[in-house]
Amino acid sequence: MLTSVSAFILIFFPGSVMRLLTNDTEIIKMGVIYLIVMGIV
Repeated sequence: MLTSVSAFILIFFPGSVMRLLTNDTEIIKMGVIYLIVMGIV
C-alpha cells in the first residue's frame, strides 16, 4: 500500500515534491524527470 501511494505521488506530483526540497528551478526540472522515472520503476 505504501509503495503504491509513493509511486502515485512521484509520478503525478513530482514538481510539488521537488519544491518542498529546493527553490532552484534548474534542480526542480532535473528532479522532476528523476522522480517520474523512480515512480515508474
